[in-house]
Formats: sequence, C-alpha cells, structure tokens
Amino acid sequence: MDKANFPGPFTAGVNQVIPYEFFAGDGMLTRLILKASDKAPWSDNGSAKNPALPPVEKLGKGLYFYEVDLAGTQGKSDKELLDLLKQNGTQSYKATIKVYGAKDGKADLTNLVATKDLDVNLNGLTTPAEVQKGVADNTKDTVDVPATYLDKANFPGPFTAGDNQVIPYEFFAGDGMLTRLILKASDKAPWSDNGSAKNPALPPVEKLGKGLYFYEVDLAGTQGKSDKDLLDLLKQNGTQSYKATIKVYGAKDGKADLSNLVATKDLDVNLNGLTTPAEVQKGVADNTKDTVDVPATYLDKANFPGPFTAGVNQVIPYEFFAGDGMLTRLILKASDKAPWSDNGSAKNPALPPVEKLGKGLYFYEVDLAGTQGKSDKELLDLLKQNG
Repeated sequence: MDKANFPGPFTAGVNQVIPYEFFAGDGMLTRLILKASDKAPWSDNGSAKNPALPPVEKLGKGLYFYEVDLAGTQGKSDKELLDLLKQNGTQSYKATIKVYGAKDGKADLTNLVATKDLDVNLNGLTTPAEVQKGVADNTKDTVDVPATYLDKANFPGPFTAGDNQVIPYEFFAGDGMLTRLILKASDKAPWSDNGSAKNPALPPVEKLGKGLYFYEVDLAGTQGKSDKDLLDLLKQNGTQSYKATIKVYGAKDGKADLSNLVATKDLDVNLNGLTTPAEVQKGVADNTKDTVDVPATYLDKANFPGPFTAGVNQVIPYEFFAGDGMLTRLILKASDKAPWSDNGSAKNPALPPVEKLGKGLYFYEVDLAGTQGKSDKELLDLLKQNG
C-alpha cells in the first residue's frame, strides 16, 4: 500500500464497477483476493506487467462486471480512496464482492450474479521510531507470571513462542504466550491457558503493519533452549527470576534482518512454579521458630501505615510473610541472620517462608491470642500499650 500511486491500478475495481476480466491485474488490491495470488508475482503499480489472474477459468470478455465495496469508504474511489487508505494505515475492512451481468456492453446493476463478503486487512507502515516508543512505553520493567500459567502450559502450545527464537512482531502478545504478559495492556486483558479461548492478540505498537518487524525475548540462563526444551526447563526450575531482553529487528525480503536491531529493552521475568501443600507444611514445621523475641526498639519505632502488623490478625498472600520491618519476619529462623530495618525503610529483601514459593498460591495469617478483632493501627496501638 505504501508504494501504491495514482494514477495506478491499486484501487481499480474498489468502490467502482469495471469489467470482471480486470479483477486481478498486476498491482491491484483485488488481485490479492484471489487464492491464486499467493503463488503469483506482484509488482507495485503493475510496473512489471505481470499477467492478470483469471477469476473464472476461460472468462469471456465483456460478459460480466464487478466491484468490491469497502465498508466505511463509500463514495471514495481512485485517488481519494488511496489517500484515505494510506491515512487510515493498518486497518481491517469488511468488504463485499459484487459481480453483475452485462447489458448493451455495460454493467447491468439490476442483475447481481454473484456476491461474497470477506475481510480485507490493510497494513500501513510502522516507523522504527514508533516501534522504539512502543517498546519503551508499552512494556513492563518486571513481569510476574502466575504459577498456574506455567504449570498448565503445554507443548505444542504458544507459551514459549518468541522466547529464544525470532518470530514476527505482530505475534508478540498472542493469547497464552509468556510474552503477552510483558505488555502493560495484559493486566486488563483476558488470558487462557495454551490460548484455548483464542482471545485477541494485543498489539505491541498501535496499528502495527504485518511483516515489517520481527522479535525475540532472550531469557538469560536458558540460551539454546526453545519450544518444548525451554518449557521443560522453566517447569523444572520452578519459581525463578530471569534477566530478559526484548530485541526487535527490521525485515528484509520478508525475513528477519538480524543485522538491523531496531529496539531493545532489558527487563526481569519472575516465573512462579507450583508449591505443593506438603512443601508448605514442611516449611512451616522446619523454618519457623517456636518462640519469637521481638526487640523493644522494633515495636517502639514501628509506625502505621507501615509493615509491622501486616499479616497479624489478617489474611494476606503467603509470599509477603517475611517482608522487611514485619513482625512475622521474625518468626522465620532465617531472620536471625537477615537484616532488619524499622518500617521496612531500607527495603531489605523479603525472606521466603518456603523455598521457591510460587506467588498467589497461598495466603496466611498469624493470630495473636487476646488481640482478636484488632489489626493494622488498632493492633499496633494495643501492642505498644501492652508493652
């Protein structure tokens, strides 16, 4: 579409009636409607004068006329239509083929011989600057992948598509793909395991033209693995954080041009494996103390809002069990050798109550006898009052 000019054949037969034998001339949009066009040559503006493709075998001249109507463009043809299509860029149109009989050498619009509805997907050019902006603005710095997504992923299936392998950029965020979760838009978009619901792909760049760019997301520590090998490795590793790099390449002759790196970005991908109830039970039994002594200064300096009473007399995600500045952090045996900061001001790393605990799988509370019904500020005030 970008190289189409007027006068030129690109819009011939679109929103205008012309002889049916001209249906699929070289450089015409309507040429692409024929299945035979997939294996036929094309030249922009018909410059190579490739032979027209017959819409019907041994079609007699002057017997039929046709038009292809593009919804939303009525009243536009020739240069006006071409200008509108270029202005709209990447867009899908509902279209209708109409074939008429002839009368006195002209189209007889009262004699509709054949009709068919179809979709026409036109692709506009997407500039490198637009791709770079999309990578910078539309992707996350940190991606948290729910444990169930990884656990239920199968191969063949889309989960690892585009990871450690180069594929077209328009497939970046298909349903059930790990890379879908990289887009900020995924937070409010539906997901189905293995793409079973066929939810629409999310565009990494608005109105991205097809075939213009390719991409890969490299996961550090998994190089050389892709498809089933990669999925097996990710499941084996379970809960783990990976350094990842998005790489977007330009295209050349319809393939990825790896020498033309258009955009790149580093991010963290946190994959969560399943943690079994038995592992949780063992963690509670083995990793927690029977008696916890809380230094007076910890309680004295605790403020609200602040993390000190989080998870006490209230249910919160289990992965938050031992955050910096939390009373429940001190329950873990590992806290004896771990740093502490009042109110979590130093943002010291949380301590895992269970090794490689998957996020969102379990919740917890620590009930303090004699303080039931109190939480947050009320609980903190009571604890300070009790001394």
